[in-house]
Amino acid sequence: MFKESKIPIKAVKIIRRSDTQQSRGYGFIEVESIEIAEKAVKKLQNFLLDDHAIKLSLSTKAITTHEKEAKKEKVLKKRTHTETT
Repeated sequence: MFKESKIPIKAVKIIRRSDTQQSRGYGFIEVESIEIAEKAVKKLQNFLLDDHAIKLSLSTKAITTHEKEAKKEKVLKKRTHTETT
């Protein structure tokens, strides 16, 4: 859906139940800029996905420097673990 609409995506986070790992039915998509995010919302609002109209909105949560560093460290750990196995 995002690929066909030519919206470049930096990261995707699907929110899952901790006990069953099933999707809670929502997630977050990170893009490069607010302009791209606004374009995605405008272009894909009510897009039908598996017979369900998706609802998009902009997140207002700012990412702190600490969160960025923690995310980088987590990615590095995953890559290192994957490379060694």
